[in-house]
Amino acid sequence: MEGAGGAGGEDECTLAGQRCVGQTCVDGQCTGECGPEDVRCSEDNRPQRCGERGSWEDAEPCGAATPACDAGKCVPRSCVGLAETCGPDSNESCCATGEAVSGGTFNRGNDAAYPATVSGFLLDRFEVTVGRFRKFVEAYPGSKPAAGAGAHPKIAGSGWNADWASKLPVDAAALKAAVNCESEFQTWTDAAGDHEHLPMSCLSWYVAFAFCAWDGGRLATEAEWNYAAAGGGGADGQRVYPWSKPADSTAIDADHAVYGCGPDASCAPPATCRPSGRGRREMGGGDRRTWPGTCGSGFWTGTRSRTHQATAKIAPIWPWPRIG
Repeated sequence: MEGAGGAGGEDECTLAGQRCVGQTCVDGQCTGECGPEDVRCSEDNRPQRCGERGSWEDAEPCGAATPACDAGKCVPRSCVGLAETCGPDSNESCCATGEAVSGGTFNRGNDAAYPATVSGFLLDRFEVTVGRFRKFVEAYPGSKPAAGAGAHPKIAGSGWNADWASKLPVDAAALKAAVNCESEFQTWTDAAGDHEHLPMSCLSWYVAFAFCAWDGGRLATEAEWNYAAAGGGGADGQRVYPWSKPADSTAIDADHAVYGCGPDASCAPPATCRPSGRGRREMGGGDRRTWPGTCGSGFWTGTRSRTHQATAKIAPIWPWPRIG
């Protein structure tokens, strides 16, 4: 008899499987427990792939920037089990990472009197959606950040300050109440529904910071956000607006920005506008009820601080994107 491990002799097995090391005995023959393309997550949150002998093998553990395992790969905590509903055709991952932003120098406010130099980072492609924020709410208050979390790797003391704890809602019920704002601006719904793909609105800076830190990222700095919107080191130079082509064009293009965003049809879901600002969506315009520096009608968790690895990733503040 020829078993999965070779021909005859020691490769034969009994129905009890005594001689099948790392495999399973099926009809007297050793066979694997998984197929060549199979992946999964272990009970201890670690990605696994199927090895040559048909048995599960551990891959590298998930890191700080993508701390959760989902379908065999490491993702931000807010992305576990999340449906792909972003993009113009509503079929892209709402957790997609945009093009890396290379470091460089630019003029804040297009004013040469206020130059700034920014290190490279990664910015989430889309704003943080209601669906992503719901994961944070479901884990709350266990999702509150620890002291020092969400820090910019190059700015000392920029992480979560324990003294800010009083700025956060006490529990999940209080958090839900806090994001239930005027109906004109609110995108959050207490029960999951048809708003899951909309950008999250009505957040305080502290809650946005806490989300990003919990999700493995951080909030972008004002300079990082403005730099990305101005072209982020692109070959065409600093742009007046994220969509400006040529870079000095002052033309307003409604296809790239939405204003006064709310939960009705006037609010464009993440990435329904054409990309601008180095592949990110809706880096101009937005909801007046999102904190300053957020993208579009929400926030980005920008440099998911995948800034500490090669380049940084800004947590969407992932309607804001996140750096991670």
